[in-house]
Amino acid sequence: MGKKTKSNYSGSTRMSVLGVFVVGACAGTSLHNVGDVNGSGGLADQSSGGAGAVSKGGANAAGKSPATGGKAAVGGNGGTAPNKGGTGAVGTAGHEGILLGGQPPTVDDGGAGGAYFGAIDCEACELVATTPDIRGVWAGRTAVYWIEHGGFDALGNYLDDGRLLSLPFGEEMPTVVTSSLQGPIQLRVTDDYAYVILDRSSAPGAGAVELARVALDNGDTEVLQALPSAFTDSAFTTVTDWFHRHFAVSGGEAFWENGGALFRLAESSAGPPQSFHGAPGLATLLADDSFLYLQDAHGISALPLPAAGAATPVWVSEASGNFLPLILAGSSFFALEAGYVARLPKAGGAFKRLLATPAPWGNRFVTNGTSYVGDFGHIDSASGIPAGALIEGKISDSLATRTLATAALRAQQLPWEVWDATATTVYIGYYDELYRVARQF
Repeated sequence: MGKKTKSNYSGSTRMSVLGVFVVGACAGTSLHNVGDVNGSGGLADQSSGGAGAVSKGGANAAGKSPATGGKAAVGGNGGTAPNKGGTGAVGTAGHEGILLGGQPPTVDDGGAGGAYFGAIDCEACELVATTPDIRGVWAGRTAVYWIEHGGFDALGNYLDDGRLLSLPFGEEMPTVVTSSLQGPIQLRVTDDYAYVILDRSSAPGAGAVELARVALDNGDTEVLQALPSAFTDSAFTTVTDWFHRHFAVSGGEAFWENGGALFRLAESSAGPPQSFHGAPGLATLLADDSFLYLQDAHGISALPLPAAGAATPVWVSEASGNFLPLILAGSSFFALEAGYVARLPKAGGAFKRLLATPAPWGNRFVTNGTSYVGDFGHIDSASGIPAGALIEGKISDSLATRTLATAALRAQQLPWEVWDATATTVYIGYYDELYRVARQF
């Protein structure tokens, strides 16, 4: 397993429609380049440029057919350069000019004087796959899944080539589940389906932002419902982790919030989704086998399943907004609260602080009740730049922590959004690379 050396990204901030996906990555043993999985075209070499472009360019980019000739786009001349940076650009590769990246290039892309993006460091990571523009990662029961947003041509036209891929645990060859998604940006996986948010949908009579599901056995995709256009506004930070906060699965049904209402759809049903309960101001939607749990500004309430009768209060507090993100593990709720991990029994009572977090603020946090993985951050005292870290630890011992990956971030960026964890492994997506790192706790 290779040891990570720090790497910097120069270029544009590569904003997604919901914010920048800045996620820890690391060097290591490369298993597979997945531009050529299941017979699709190859992916450009990410270490040397060539006539097409320096890093994230070159001939045969974005899993398409090779292109000949061409010059590097916006940001300098092509040629050999350090991995992911240098004098080249994210740019065109030959005549057809396929772009690797979530959007057309800007004047900052790739050039030697491009904007500083952040140094990433992860000592124990192993490279699982090289795969363009990762926007979401989900660790299922038997495999890890991820989505690629897709590419643009030389004129900035989106190519409708977003992909969903899977890699069974213990195996080395990824599989393409589907390769025709229209701009996937977030992901949730159940036993039978992958649910995705598409930001470039062309479904008749629907908006550009859609909730859809993909059958894992054959890749068939079904658009379920339009989502508000405000979903794409980076100021709406609560929706950057939508599937963990506004979507739940229980008893073979999917539940979600949209426009202040709850919807449900049995996974065995073709739909359409049914609205069944109001949920104005919803902050978090969770589920177990018996209840849906709704967090809003006034606390947490429980909605019985499957009938979804009247909601009953579990915890009432006007300070509910201080307990985010809220997650469910076993018989308790857990939340990050003012630099602490706090717990509330599902039966009710009050939140009790268990331990101080490794850094002042956090974005996402998962736990099984005894150990945790979370993304945390602070302001670097020397540089004044926000620094993010993906950290694991024990609930029972605040000193038992281990930093998995770190990054220096721009002030307006959100850290560590593309990762997921099993009981033994953390999977991290960073630009065009998927990594894994073994857990110790």
